Amino acid sequence: MELYTAVVTWSLNDSFYEKDESRLVRLQKLITACDPVFVGKLAVYARTKMYMRSVPLVLVTELAKNQRPLINSEI
Repeated sequence: MELYTAVVTWSLNDSFYEKDESRLVRLQKLITACDPVFVGKLAVYARTKMYMRSVPLVLVTELAKNQRPLINSEI
């Protein structure tokens, strides 16, 4: 739920409560803590249903970085 909330309230600009860099670090931690399938589906949802552009790219990039060891071990 925290990852979903962070995604739907996403902004790459500083906000009053949280700076952009700390927000990105928090999002990265949440992505690693969540099921990769959920993160992938959330990225698709954010892009296709919410018409967001930046955060789906962040989600799939972080997801790919986190899944790289799994992908390399299967080759």
